[in-house]
Amino acid sequence: MNETTNPNDPLPESLQTVVAAVASDEPDPVAMHEFLDNLKQRPIVADTNAPRIAPVLETNPAIGRRTWAVIAATAAAIAIVFGLQHPPTANALEQLAQALSGQRCIHMTTTSDTETAEHWLMLEDKRSAWSSGEWIEYFDPTLDMVTTFNKQSGELVRTAGQGKAPATFLTDFVQSLVDSSRGNPPKSIRGLNITSSETLNVDGKRTLRLKADNGTVAGGAVTKSVVADIVLDESTGLPVDGHAVVNANGKQNVIDTRWDYPNNGPDSIFALGVDPKTKLVDRIPTGDVKRVVGGVYAGRLMFDDYRAVVIQGSKSDPIYYGPGDITLVGLNQKRLIQLRNFASLPSELQGKSRAEVAAAIMNDVNLCDWWPLRMFDKKAEYRFQTRIVDKNKNGETELKVDGFSRVEINLPLPEFIVPSWQNVPHFVGRPPLGVGRGDIQSMIVEEVDGGPEECVLLRTSLSGSMPEAPSDPTTTTRLTKGGYWIRANRDYLVMRTDSEFANGVATSFQIDKLAQSPRGRWYATEASTPESQRQGSVTAPTFYSYHLDFGTSLPESMFDPNHYLSDSK
Repeated sequence: MNETTNPNDPLPESLQTVVAAVASDEPDPVAMHEFLDNLKQRPIVADTNAPRIAPVLETNPAIGRRTWAVIAATAAAIAIVFGLQHPPTANALEQLAQALSGQRCIHMTTTSDTETAEHWLMLEDKRSAWSSGEWIEYFDPTLDMVTTFNKQSGELVRTAGQGKAPATFLTDFVQSLVDSSRGNPPKSIRGLNITSSETLNVDGKRTLRLKADNGTVAGGAVTKSVVADIVLDESTGLPVDGHAVVNANGKQNVIDTRWDYPNNGPDSIFALGVDPKTKLVDRIPTGDVKRVVGGVYAGRLMFDDYRAVVIQGSKSDPIYYGPGDITLVGLNQKRLIQLRNFASLPSELQGKSRAEVAAAIMNDVNLCDWWPLRMFDKKAEYRFQTRIVDKNKNGETELKVDGFSRVEINLPLPEFIVPSWQNVPHFVGRPPLGVGRGDIQSMIVEEVDGGPEECVLLRTSLSGSMPEAPSDPTTTTRLTKGGYWIRANRDYLVMRTDSEFANGVATSFQIDKLAQSPRGRWYATEASTPESQRQGSVTAPTFYSYHLDFGTSLPESMFDPNHYLSDSK
């Protein structure tokens, strides 16, 4: 843990490749492999004199100015419709800068029934800031740094950006609106369907009217709808005033927005009212911590494509395979699909070994009735709406998939987590660590007994608070302490994870056997969680086995969410 540091201190270079990979849709494989090879050969020592680097971001100069004038007009409107809490990506800011014709800053003030929020977007150097309720946040992408202030506690915290602050969905969504004006409307964004987009003359003012709701892509009940009117400047097409009516779960909320375009925005968080004498708590990992965290994430980002059968159960050698014991996973060009068996395996597979069951399913994936858990592409997550219905009069049931929604991912790539990550091979040993968050302290602990061989211990603990992102689950029990035993000579795999949660539950997850992929990446073939006490009851151990095939992908149709809809079968 680092306390009371200078916010202008240079950042270590040990994660240059990982930072660039996070900022890029297509990480450089050669650079990433060199990074991993260097990590294997380097001792864990502090890196205190490395130069500062900036993430590599690219823009598309081929898009014309007229297109981006429309984008600028609709981009800010999205903040009304979707409650945007973070500024757009560097790409979006470059494009907005073109539309602004020399203006240097966008200032947006949003007022709802419950609060007032302000956003600043500095277009020349892509800095951004926002203030809402008890929080103030300032993002400087040239330093890859986020500074956050809590008005209630008086705590000022600096964290690594890691691509977290930009709202990466914004550019694609706004471009979709431009496409809709050409007869190709978008289907959905962050769980909401855009149902209408038109330009009107309202009281003599040019007005963009947007309508959206959260009916599923395949059709379903609507519990949230939005109608937004955005007044546009006649000469520039930029938004000036906005008025939105949001109906959600039977309640109505009215949101008003005002935009202006000053020549200069705030140059630091202190320009937003924070006392410069406030003590700064630094959560940016340096030296040892940054190096091992970079190794953990790099292995996941560059893992081989594969298909896998993952088997879990309370016995190391099961004789029966029930519902939920089998997970089918496919990773193909950064697309990920997770499916779980809805019913017990057929009788001919019961009593077989784990390897025999995995081989049979690899040979014929239709042996199981699959429940689609989640699907991910490079930028979005697909969530399925399912129900259980009676299959026949014998009491058998089956799963129906009624629809799905597409939600853009707005989290830093290394910290993104899939559900049940213990069942996803390239996440096993490479879980999100939380290092760099404003509410997490981290440190390397030396000379600690009781861990796996040849490992260092990365210890984290909850301290302070931070603004919750819209995608943060509200029902998840918070992790208060974490212990990650990391083996540097095995691609920085986390060989054991010890977790302690706010509800008092303590768990452990450890890798028992390893293998190497064709590209040389180490991965788990067996893992387990020991028997544990949870809220007065004993939880049985769980044994995992990972059966990977790197030579064959799952069928292409299985990466299409429409494939799982009941009415498509």
